[in-house]
This record gives sequence, C-alpha cells and structure tokens, in this order.
Amino acid sequence: MTLEERTRLSYYQEMAPLNAAHGVMLVRHSETGLLYVKKTLSNYQPFIFERLKARPFEGMPQVIEAVEDGGQLIVIETYLSGRDLQDLLDEQGPFPADRVREIGLTLCRILVPLHGAGIVHRDIKPSNVIQTAGGAVMLLDLDAAKVWKQGEVRDTRLIGTKGYAAPEQYGFGASTPATDIYALGVLMNVLLTGEFPGTKLPEDPQLRAVVQRCTRLEPAERFASAGELAGALLGMESRPAGAPEGADRVRQGGLSYREQARYSSGTAGGTGAVPEAGRTDPGPASGVRRFLPPGFRSGNLRNMLLASLYYVLMIAVVVRGAQDDIAPADKITLLFFTVAAFLGLPAVFCNYLGLRDRLGISRLEPKNKRVWACIGAYTVFLIIIVAVGKVIQMIFRGA
Repeated sequence: MTLEERTRLSYYQEMAPLNAAHGVMLVRHSETGLLYVKKTLSNYQPFIFERLKARPFEGMPQVIEAVEDGGQLIVIETYLSGRDLQDLLDEQGPFPADRVREIGLTLCRILVPLHGAGIVHRDIKPSNVIQTAGGAVMLLDLDAAKVWKQGEVRDTRLIGTKGYAAPEQYGFGASTPATDIYALGVLMNVLLTGEFPGTKLPEDPQLRAVVQRCTRLEPAERFASAGELAGALLGMESRPAGAPEGADRVRQGGLSYREQARYSSGTAGGTGAVPEAGRTDPGPASGVRRFLPPGFRSGNLRNMLLASLYYVLMIAVVVRGAQDDIAPADKITLLFFTVAAFLGLPAVFCNYLGLRDRLGISRLEPKNKRVWACIGAYTVFLIIIVAVGKVIQMIFRGA
C-alpha cells in the first residue's frame, strides 16, 4: 500500500459492523459525511474490482477504492440502503408471480453487462439482492466473483452458497454465465414458494418451466445467456394488472418493455450494452409475430425497411430466373435454390425462431467464433439445398 492510498483510506472512519465475521464495516467519509461499506477480502481477483472502480455497473454498488495490502484487498464501495429479499421473504412470505418476474428481469439487466465483461457473480441469492426504499432492485457482493474463460475445465477454488450454487461450483466443471443463470432460477423459485426447486416448484406453469430450465444440471441445457432468460420472462403476461397497453415501464424494474426486448438477442459474452434510457424500440416478438420473416418481428422501422429491400431483391432475382429460356426441370431447381438461399441467410444470422440457439452457436465465445459458426452453418445449408435441388431436378426430368 502506498502512502497516497493509505491517506485516502484514512478518510473512512468505521461506524459499525455490518458483517463482522466477513470483515464488512459501515464507514463514514470524514469530509463529505457520506456512508460507505468497507470490506477486507483475502480471496479475490483484482481485475474485477479494478473494473468496477473504472466503470461501475448499473444496479450494483460502485467501488470507490480497491487497495491491496499484505495479501488482502481493502474495498470501499457505495452504501446502498434497503432491505434484502431474504428479510422480506421471511417477513412477508412468498412473493407474487408478477413481482418475481420483475425481479428476474432486473437481475438479467444487471447480469448482461456483467457477463459481457467476463465476470461471473457466483453467489446470487436473496440475501445478496436488496430492494431500496424506492422499490429498485440492486445486486450486491462480488466477493465470490471470478473472471471466466472459455475452455476452462473446472474452478480452481470451490465456492458458493448451498442450494444456490450450481453443480460446477462443486468441482463438476468451471463457472460460466450459466452458473449465474442456475442461481437466478433457484432465487426465483425460493421467492415464489419459499422452497428450493428440489422440494417445491412454482404453481405458475410459465415460471415453473423457466425455473426448471434455469436449474438443469448440465450448463448447456440452461438458458444460453441472461438475455435469453430475459426474453423468456418477457414472453409471459408480465404487464401489471390494469396497466394500459402502452405502459412503458415494468413496475419499479427500471427498464421499459421496449428496451428489455433487446435482451432477447443477448449472449453470455456479448457486448453487455445496457439499453439507454429513452429508447423507444418496439417490444419483443411473441405469439404469431415471432413467425414473421426476419426484419419484421421487432417492428423496428429501419429493420423493416432493410428487410423489405432484401425481399424485393429476392423476388426480382426469382422473376428474372423464371424468364430464363432453360428446361423446366432446371428452372424449378434454380428457383428453389434461389429462394432457399435468400431465406436461409437471415434465418441463420438473425437467429430466426431460435435457430442459432438450437445449434449451440449462441454459446460460442468470443464473438468471431459465432460469426464463423454462422457462416459454416449457412454453407452446410447451401450444400443441403443443392443436394435437394438435384433430387427435385431428377424427379422432374424423370416425369
């Protein structure tokens, strides 16, 4: 610890223990009078706290100081006043389904950029989530967090809270964003029922299905990302009762329905961009709308215009091909290949009906692997339709 760092830390005067067993203290800055939380960590990854200090994540405490001293890390972070969900659960009993959906969506909102920065929380549980006096939901405690890397076999340090920790946290693999998806599924189940998923599941069939997928033992069988989980939650009837059709905000959730729609395309290692306030993107495609051609599902005017130009080009090529003076069998084969090739491209690259997710492409990291996987999938698709076209050609020639 340098003299400058020691001087900065000296401004924070200890007021009272928040968790003495884990070295967590409430402190007050001697000049500003503001309250902060002081932690002394012996197991930590410096990058995580340096990242939080340089650029805080929305919905989490901001790290003010992170100073290493004698094999320990002294952390000063903003103090967030509120009650944790475990206290509220103990006092009030199970939460209403609509509120649990809102909490799940807000935590997904926090996890998208966190995972995008390569950080896994690894300790999501009701006592680490607080509700402020204004009703906002905040995620605390990155003390167990780690930087995850593609290809890791297992964690070097086994850590987690019993009941909430995924199997990979106990030596059965390496922690990834799917680890937080597991814990979030358990958290929603506990808030809904007061019990862990192995004991009791939610009565709400939609939330029960979400919890069951979140908590599958095999990480690859869970939601591919916090963004995909948010998309599943948004597909439910999550609008508060009595809210007007154009309601722009989830109750105390902080994001508009339209902004949250952008999560449906998020991946565990994506850019982690948080929707900006004031955006007016249309809501997520659901129901019949999700079967519309790529470009028309979101209702975004720019996307629909570009898609229209693309499909007009396809029609023009098909019409031009229909005018070629070639044998009927060859003409049918050519038209089949043209239409399939045009439609296959957006189907793969725009994840039509979750095609990329089903192929496992969405879970690939880094992003360039996903791009090359899409190119490979489209190439295989072209080979298949050429083979099918040849069969069609032989049938028509035989007829």
